[in-house]
Amino acid sequence: MFWPWMPVTERFVITIRKLSTIIVVCFVAMNALFIIGITLISYKIFVDFTSREISEARLALLNESTQKASNFITSVSDAGIYVATNRAVLQIFSDHYADGYDAIVEQRQLTDIMNGIMTFKRDLHSIKIYTDRYRGSLGMAEGLVFPLENLEHEPWFSLFDSMDSGWIPEHVDPLDGDKVISYVHCLINQQGRTVGYVKVNILTDTFVDYLHKEIQSDDAGVQEELILLDPRGRIIVRTSDAGDR
Repeated sequence: MFWPWMPVTERFVITIRKLSTIIVVCFVAMNALFIIGITLISYKIFVDFTSREISEARLALLNESTQKASNFITSVSDAGIYVATNRAVLQIFSDHYADGYDAIVEQRQLTDIMNGIMTFKRDLHSIKIYTDRYRGSLGMAEGLVFPLENLEHEPWFSLFDSMDSGWIPEHVDPLDGDKVISYVHCLINQQGRTVGYVKVNILTDTFVDYLHKEIQSDDAGVQEELILLDPRGRIIVRTSDAGDR
């Protein structure tokens, strides 16, 4: 406040001081706003960058895990494909029907082939061949070759009226009673006739445990449900069912 009797010089000094105070306050306020703005922008950039890096890392990890699971699934089907396309197997089923001693020798050859695969693929539960080639012949006590009728009564067998190979959802194996998921491939001889089927079995628990191990996220202790579908959209396995076993 100015008083009338104040000298002009003194009033000028007071005005300058007030202006200086206002300028300083404005300067400080502008710097504070500037710093707050820079901080917010930096924080947003940091959050966006971190989120993007985390998303990319998780996507890369998911892709890697999915690829491992895919390789595992492929290794199961490859076992069936190997048997179905094996030259020795094709030759056996292209020859005239065998009986007696020849039938036992052939079954031993087929069993040796499947046992050889099982040696390298430890996760497989069993590999079995179903055919009528040895109907009426003596079978091997420890053989892996069985009459086709053991499959023909299965509810899923009709699927192979329209396809040569495919995955079978969880079911009870008709021979050993285990819960398995299977890959089945038809056996076609050199004359183009379907002469049987090879069935590659993997225990459902083994299959589900592998999917959990390679794909399932355990973040915060949360386990999400995983569903594996075949190319036709049929559910092969649902990991949430594992808790019911």
